[in-house]
Amino acid sequence: MPLAVKVAVFPSIGQTSSEITVTSPNTYWVKVTNQYGCINSDTLIIHPELSAFNFVLPNIVTPNNDGINDFIDFGKYQFSSLQLDIYNRWGVKVFESNNSACIWKPTEDDGTYYYIIQYIINCGTETQNKNLKGFITIAR
Repeated sequence: MPLAVKVAVFPSIGQTSSEITVTSPNTYWVKVTNQYGCINSDTLIIHPELSAFNFVLPNIVTPNNDGINDFIDFGKYQFSSLQLDIYNRWGVKVFESNNSACIWKPTEDDGTYYYIIQYIINCGTETQNKNLKGFITIAR
């Protein structure tokens, strides 16, 4: 059986419920009281990402199946559309995708690879349309 709780948030945002929505970065102090009068509190620092447009692509992949940097998940960058091309050192295309949620887990040899990305991010009323070029190193 779920407990009924009362939540007070300071600075006050005028809400007391089991779920609070804040609309601005700040340090909030939360006080929770359950139906039996037990009280607990905590401090939360709300500092959201400034923009979906500020991101950095990784420049190294270590696909050795250790669970760390084994692949690049392009889905986490919130691309609305994406064209990705990755080339080896001889200019041969080794990976291509137009899926904005694609994952590249290299099966190629170690070395340096060149990428070209054309993307669009639509974030509310803001849009970013860019071409990126750079290098990714594969090291096992």
